[in-house]
Amino acid sequence: MSVGDWFSSIFTGGNKTLGKAIPKYGALSDFATGSGEKGITKGMNFYDSILSGDQGKIGQVLAPEIKTIQDQAGQQKKTTAEMGNRSGGNNAAIQMTGDKVRSATNDMVSSLLGKAADTSISAGLNLFGQGVNALGNQVDASQIQMKNWEDSLFGQGLTKGAGFLEGIGLGKV
Repeated sequence: MSVGDWFSSIFTGGNKTLGKAIPKYGALSDFATGSGEKGITKGMNFYDSILSGDQGKIGQVLAPEIKTIQDQAGQQKKTTAEMGNRSGGNNAAIQMTGDKVRSATNDMVSSLLGKAADTSISAGLNLFGQGVNALGNQVDASQIQMKNWEDSLFGQGLTKGAGFLEGIGLGKV
């Protein structure tokens, strides 16, 4: 601690570490709370889309995964058609590929019902909680800073001076 820091702490209650920590707690609170809210909102929107039963909404939230399944099925059909001899067995295999796509999509919807949304909501709630805690830390640090100012020589002088002025009838300052 430098001499200037020491004088500052004695006369004004200044505390460099505390002064730096307060805005950092605020920034952490803003980030974690905002990120938490986004995670909760995304998870809830995903969950609501799946639970709605609306095939359009389900298809919209699962479009990338469904496209991957369809592309794999298309490749499988193409390979079977190019390499096969066009017998009934190959035609049946190509037909079954479509059934496999529907089955894989339904399995995916079922498995994702709780997992992804719950994970996003859980992470969101966790971050939101961290943001609230950081805000509490910021408030606590601000209270410590106020107490340091009050206990400093300058703060005590102001308090006693105001009390003196009130005592001689000049009213509340």
